Amino acid sequence: MTGRSFAVGLAAISAFLLFASQADADVLELNCTYGGQIWIDMDRSTATLKFPDGFKTLPAQISATEIVWSRNDDGWRWDFSVDRTTGHINMDQTGPGGSHGHGDGTCEKGTTPLPATKF
Repeated sequence: MTGRSFAVGLAAISAFLLFASQADADVLELNCTYGGQIWIDMDRSTATLKFPDGFKTLPAQISATEIVWSRNDDGWRWDFSVDRTTGHINMDQTGPGGSHGHGDGTCEKGTTPLPATKF
């Protein structure tokens, strides 16, 4: 085997392993009474939510008992948390001038896969 064919073979194997690992990503789908469908990527530590302006994927902190993430946009901040033992979801909203909002509900494990991107 020449050096070039070995490199091509190694690149093909690497690409296969990369795509196979992405296909097997550990994504937890939640159906929540507050917040709707939420996808938690356990491998990448992200939460994906559908907002009126589209899907947003946000960094999340994931522990054995809780999943937490935030969104900041135009002076507003939304802090979300899901208790993994009870399924309770909590959202606190803080806006310009100190305005405050709150929402909560329950989540159940769902089965809907994360929507694929077109591009």
